[in-house]
Amino acid sequence: MRTVKTLLLTASMFLIPGIANAAICQVDPAGAFGMPFATIDDAIALGGCGAVGSIIEVYCPLGGCVHPSATIAGLNDITVLSAELWGNGPVSFNNSYSPNALMIHNSTQIVVEGFDHFNANGRAIEIINSDAFVVGHPGIGRYTRTSGTTGVYVEGGSNVDLLYVAFVWNKTGLELQGFAGPLGPRVNATSIVALNNDRAIVSDGASGPVLDIRSDYGLAMHNYIMRNDEGIIAKGNSNVTVDHTLFAGNLRLLPGAPISPALLEVDGNADMTVRNALIYDNDAKPNPGVQLPWSAWSSPTACGGGPCTNTNGKILQHQSGGVVKIIASTIIDNQTDLVFNVDAAGSGQLIVDHTILAHNWGKVFSMSTWWPGCPPVQGIDSFFWDNRVDADPLACMPPGMGTWNPAPISGAMTPDLVPGFPGIPAPFTDLYWVTSFAPTSPYPLPGGLYLGPAWGVDGATPDSNPLDVGYHNPL
Repeated sequence: MRTVKTLLLTASMFLIPGIANAAICQVDPAGAFGMPFATIDDAIALGGCGAVGSIIEVYCPLGGCVHPSATIAGLNDITVLSAELWGNGPVSFNNSYSPNALMIHNSTQIVVEGFDHFNANGRAIEIINSDAFVVGHPGIGRYTRTSGTTGVYVEGGSNVDLLYVAFVWNKTGLELQGFAGPLGPRVNATSIVALNNDRAIVSDGASGPVLDIRSDYGLAMHNYIMRNDEGIIAKGNSNVTVDHTLFAGNLRLLPGAPISPALLEVDGNADMTVRNALIYDNDAKPNPGVQLPWSAWSSPTACGGGPCTNTNGKILQHQSGGVVKIIASTIIDNQTDLVFNVDAAGSGQLIVDHTILAHNWGKVFSMSTWWPGCPPVQGIDSFFWDNRVDADPLACMPPGMGTWNPAPISGAMTPDLVPGFPGIPAPFTDLYWVTSFAPTSPYPLPGGLYLGPAWGVDGATPDSNPLDVGYHNPL
């Protein structure tokens, strides 16, 4: 499987048509150009573009057009491009003969680039036992959107790279399913958006699916998981890593949502690592939680003449036999009743490393199901400030946790109020600004705690350091 870096170089070759290869087929779904093939399936079956190294170009007039379902099965080294890459109209897919819009089965080195939207009654993109790379259109600053019961579904021994892909209005945005077998699916997701889904991401299976959500190199932007009923769910023997990601505006308890949702849920024997994350305003009250800290709203008359209360939900539900690590992150202004619920149903460890937990309206560490024992929870150079309850039971307070005022900025903007929200701006135009501060502290801090570079979500700051330690203030 080619690396993301190699695939980016490969994809950049296709910004103009007519590159010499085994076969080049031009597809004209709208019949606007008089080209020989109406569909990708026709190009493969009738045009010789099932041969190794083939390129299939899909053309639409400037107003755009829609391609029906397409299947790539049992093929090797096929590139499918939207001709919008060189100035034609946007190409979308709607399912037709299948509930799914695009199916890639038992194939290797499949590249799908530049398409606008995959929309389906079933799975927008289904990848089974295949190696594939799906990339949006960074040249004009746009994600490839996926909408259906599942946005992107990956199964079996697949190896998949996703770059500038958005999962919007799905029951499940991204799903990895590893059934019994020697290998589970491997997905590298970079600069992704999960928005308005019932569940943003689910990874499950005994064969050990691996999901790596990254965004800390090259031209990549950060990842956004926003306004989903639930966030990331890791089950079975899954191994999930989430890096440089903004979680905001989730767990709104919208009609039909679970009554006690989780932003991060870890079950079975799954492992999860979350690092360089900003987790804020995940609750059923877009305001006033991000405008002032919990203590300022705890008076008897602060909220409409009555006291302010938290809302059902958990930032982390840990009931796995595996390990969960929260590293170099900021968890602030969440009005959920629990932040970390460490459930005795699982025996796994929780490590909170160089992380700030500030202004949260519920219990930060909830460990009561373990009592009279205490769970294996470890803090490393991490700090509380102005949370409603830091630990319950207090006797189970994790070691390695301190108290420190990081001087967070008040008046932060809830994501629901961002102009254009919940629309998706271009990858190089952030949903809103986030910046990093090294604040003055009244408490002595470990040497070198804040020597990492700025988080740089505006795309201007290189993110070469995999641990950009810093306190991330939403503005």
